[in-house]
Amino acid sequence: QMDPAHANADYLLALTQLREKRYDKALAAVREAEKKQPKNPATHNLMGTIHLRLNDRAAARAAFERALGLDPAHITAAVNLANMDTEDKNLAAARKRYEQVLVADAKNVAALMALSRLTLLTGNIVESFQLLQRAAREHPNLAEPQIQLSAFYTQTGQAQKALGHAIEAQKIEPTNPDVLHAL
Repeated sequence: QMDPAHANADYLLALTQLREKRYDKALAAVREAEKKQPKNPATHNLMGTIHLRLNDRAAARAAFERALGLDPAHITAAVNLANMDTEDKNLAAARKRYEQVLVADAKNVAALMALSRLTLLTGNIVESFQLLQRAAREHPNLAEPQIQLSAFYTQTGQAQKALGHAIEAQKIEPTNPDVLHAL
């Protein structure tokens, strides 16, 4: 049992409340953690995530930015901000953030996959495909890159290659509905 005076207890409580979709309670718990460890970037990142679930985008962005201000290498906060930039149609800012994440962590699958989607949005099909291939190569035990490669090959009329990637995804996650759909 954790000491309730310890910030980790509040942080874990906030995570639990978030998983249970009790967002107001999660926010209260993460605020308690913040009081005990105001310079912990993970706490601010979690606060941003909770604010997003509460549809308070301004507070979410501010919390993610605080996390990055405390730790410029906090990759999760950077990805969260880049995702928000993408949703806000600020594609140049999103791209810059994803690229910064990949400089810090060249194998970051969240950044690779998100940058692939972003480059596809901007019409750069070749770069999008290369990023998917890189994600699949760097993370052979993840189904998502394989699923996306299967979709790419399906859309370009390359059924055999699409099926090959769908089968690879099935080996990784045999019950994943997206995998089954790709088959």
